[in-house]
Amino acid sequence: ASYSVRRYHHGQPYVAISYCWPSGHALTRLGTSNQRTRIRTPTETIESDHFSRFMTRAVEVFDTIVRGCVAVWIDYHCINQEDTKEKAEEVAILHHIYAHAESTLVMLEDLALTPREHHLLTHSKGDGETAALVRRFTSARWFSRAWCSQELVLSSKAIFFVHDGSSDDPDKILAVPADTVRQAL
Repeated sequence: ASYSVRRYHHGQPYVAISYCWPSGHALTRLGTSNQRTRIRTPTETIESDHFSRFMTRAVEVFDTIVRGCVAVWIDYHCINQEDTKEKAEEVAILHHIYAHAESTLVMLEDLALTPREHHLLTHSKGDGETAALVRRFTSARWFSRAWCSQELVLSSKAIFFVHDGSSDDPDKILAVPADTVRQAL
């Protein structure tokens, strides 16, 4: 997949990415979350730490669900990080960005589930095993970040993505609709 930074056109379908920014502390990113994606900007091609291979895989999975190519909105690349005025203007309209996205793809880059755990979480029976799994799921670093939680609340529809902990294929990921997590809580 190839990604380019482009201007948004009114009415264009897009997905918003919600994630914890990579940093030197307290975040263990698993598997393909550590692999950079090439992004073409207006002036150069860069290797992005913010848009990982794990994220591109999530976008690909979402594209197969909706059967169409959608644009991706990710704060680090869609907001000029060097322009204080632009950052302030964009923060002021984040509610609009997340509310109007086709979906918000939430990246839990530090969590892996087995297919069995995925099934338990998405088909919750409200038992002790499911409760323990929900506690583990919500212990992902993303849930500790107030900014990320705000993005979830603002979103009209959200899907969590986690690594497949039982697969030999590092590109294999699992999708967990946010509604199923809410029901399991």
